[in-house]
Amino acid sequence: MELFITIERLIFKDKNFFILKTNQGIAKGHIYDLELEDVSPEYIVGLKYRLEGEWKNDKYGRFFSFTYAEMLTEYRLFLFLSKIAKIGEKVTLNLIEYFGNDLEYIIENQPERLVEVKGIGEKRAKKIVSNWYKYGCLRQLAKFLAPFNISHNYIVKIYNRFGEKSLEIIKSNPYCLTEINGIGFKTTDKLALSLGIDPNDPKRIIACTEYVLQIEGNNNGHCYLSLDILKEKIIDTLDIHDFDTNILLTNSNFIVCNYSSDTLIGFKNLYDKEKYIYRYLTLNNETNYLFSPDKVKEFLDEYQTENNITFSDDQIKAIYEANKSKIFALTGYAGTGKSSVTKAILQLLAIKLGRSNIVGCSLSLHHPQDTFF
Repeated sequence: MELFITIERLIFKDKNFFILKTNQGIAKGHIYDLELEDVSPEYIVGLKYRLEGEWKNDKYGRFFSFTYAEMLTEYRLFLFLSKIAKIGEKVTLNLIEYFGNDLEYIIENQPERLVEVKGIGEKRAKKIVSNWYKYGCLRQLAKFLAPFNISHNYIVKIYNRFGEKSLEIIKSNPYCLTEINGIGFKTTDKLALSLGIDPNDPKRIIACTEYVLQIEGNNNGHCYLSLDILKEKIIDTLDIHDFDTNILLTNSNFIVCNYSSDTLIGFKNLYDKEKYIYRYLTLNNETNYLFSPDKVKEFLDEYQTENNITFSDDQIKAIYEANKSKIFALTGYAGTGKSSVTKAILQLLAIKLGRSNIVGCSLSLHHPQDTFF
């Protein structure tokens, strides 16, 4: 049934769920109106709505349970112009009084007439019109995405990413929402399935593949997975029986490599980045002696004597390698003397470069200069 109400008091609000005291009694339900985002309770009082629902009873008494709520036009316009377009209540009231029920038509079809109202110049009129169209898209997005608990902040990010055709783009491929940082695959998949997407749709398979590879990379450090393992994880995540792996093998987002008897799949952009790093290291790793071998031997003899330390053959070899390479990696298990060798290398470099010209960084809380000098 249909019920026209005037809100007298906001009793409770949790995200989009409202309990309202109205002139017709208590009303409970969800309102997906962008205008009510971050609006204080006093602005809700007096708003008029058309509700669709039915009367029910619970332990608190009789109430109207509504499944649809539509704010009446003049109140929607007032909230939009005063709160979202930020032109002030007084000017907003002047606009509504001057144009009456035609105000929405004027904004959309004859915006040049807005300057007829006192307090509205050309600059403010342009702001009203631009915000009006942006608001319209945002409001459509808010209503469409509200059942999936996507907040107003993310709706604005979606609009900023996809523009005025946001709704059209999302309906065409809901998985585009994963491009928004903070909106994950599971949320977009729920939306996609509600829109009737086929469980084996290639868009769904591709989006899930990206999700699985990302999870494996973040949690386990994997840059790729074997096709068999990846397929198993996708089937498990999507709760499907099987799918055509050619969807993955022919997609430009992924790199496919054959290693031994395995087919490996990873992100193409990650592969390109690693390839770039490899090329950089190769091109910049030419031999570049800072000191002659005799000078290094002289340094090591003095250093070991002064610090009462004797380096192993491998440790001495590492120091000689560091002396001749622009790029040098020192690896080893705990307790093999990496810190001691690094300290010696930095002392050697300091002779040539000066301690103040050596920059260190550390993944731990220990400052490298304090540790090694």
